[in-house]
Amino acid sequence: MARFELAGEVWAIVRIDNRLEITSEGRTVTRTFKTAEHAEAQEARLVAEKLAAGYHPALRDPRHPGLEAAIVADPDAPGPYAVLGDWLQQQGDPRGQLIGLVLGESSRKVTAEVAKLLREHRDYLLGPLAQIPDAGDEPVFEWRWGFIHRAQLDRDVIGDDEPVRTLLLHPSARFLVELRADGLGQPAIDTLAATAPATLRALHVGATDVDLTRLWPAVPELRRLTIAGERLELGTLALPQLAQLRLRDQTLRASTARRLARAPWPHVQLLEVDFGESFRGDASIDELQAWLARPDLPALTHLALHHVRSLDELVRDLAFCPVAAQLETLELVAGNLTDAAAHELASKRASFPRLARLHVAKNRITDAGLAALRAAFPSVRG
Repeated sequence: MARFELAGEVWAIVRIDNRLEITSEGRTVTRTFKTAEHAEAQEARLVAEKLAAGYHPALRDPRHPGLEAAIVADPDAPGPYAVLGDWLQQQGDPRGQLIGLVLGESSRKVTAEVAKLLREHRDYLLGPLAQIPDAGDEPVFEWRWGFIHRAQLDRDVIGDDEPVRTLLLHPSARFLVELRADGLGQPAIDTLAATAPATLRALHVGATDVDLTRLWPAVPELRRLTIAGERLELGTLALPQLAQLRLRDQTLRASTARRLARAPWPHVQLLEVDFGESFRGDASIDELQAWLARPDLPALTHLALHHVRSLDELVRDLAFCPVAAQLETLELVAGNLTDAAAHELASKRASFPRLARLHVAKNRITDAGLAALRAAFPSVRG
C-alpha cells in the first residue's frame, strides 16, 4: 500500500492484480480493470495527480521484530535484508522495493531505477536527514541494502549535536553499522548511549571534555573503535567483542589508563595508543607496561605505540611480556628510541618469533641502530 498525505488528510492506494483499492477520508473504493497492466497504469496516473496536488509520501515505519533480529545478528549479510524487503513490499513500503532493486543484478537500468525511487520517496527515506551537509568531498551517508550503512558527521560542518539525534532516530539508520562522529559534545554522546543501533560494529568518536562511560554498555557488539580527543573520561571500556582499538589522547589520565589495563578484551587484534606530540596527561610508562604485561590478550597481533616517552625502558621490558611471542606488527613511532634500545631489541629477536613488520620512524636512532634492526627482523621501516 502506498500512502500519501496533505494537511493531515491521508490518501492510500494498493494494487492487487487488476484491481485498485483506493482509500480517502476513511472510505475505501475498489476499481477493477481489464488487465493488471491497465490497473498499474491507472495507479501511476492517480499517484502523479496526488503528488502534483501537493501530497507527499506519508512517513510510516512497518516493523517485523523477527526479521529485524536476523539483520541485527549479522548486519553485513544481504540475505536477511532481502527477506525483510519482501515483507516490506507486501506492506506497501517503498523501502521494500529499494531493497529488492539494490540486491538485484547490477546494471545501468537498475541504477537508474534506484535513483528514481530515491527521488520519488525522498521525504520518506531521508526526510530531515537531507538537510545534513556532506563533510567536504565525503558523502555524509553510505547506503547499503535499503538502509544507511555508514554515516560521517563532523560538528564543524553540521553545526551542533542535533543532527546526531536526527540520524539515530530515523528509520533509515535503524541498521547503521559504522559511525564516524567528530567534535561531539556531551549531548550527542548521551544521545548515542541512549539510541545506538544494535547493529553498530565500528565507531570513531572525536571529542573533548566528555564522559564516554555510559556509551560502552550500549554498543556491546562493537568490533572497531577509535577514540580521539582530550580530557576524556573512558571508564573501563568493557567491550568483549572488540577487535581493533585506537586511542589518541594527549591528556590521558593515569587512573583511566589503569582501568583500561583491566578491561576485558579477549578478541582485540590491534591496539594503537597515541599520546600526542605534546602529552600533558599524567599517565606514565608504568600504566602502559601494565597493559602489555597482561596474560589475557590472546588475539593481539598488531601493536602500535606513538609519541611514547621513556620508549627505551618500554622496549627493554617488551621482550618479556606475554604478547611478544604473538606480535606480527610492531610500531614504535615518534618516540625517543635510541640506538642502545634498538640493539637490545635486535638481540631479543627470539622473543618475537612471529614479528614480520617493525616501524620505528621519527625516533632518535641513527643508521647504525636501523642496521641492527634490519639484520634481525624481516621488514623494518625507519
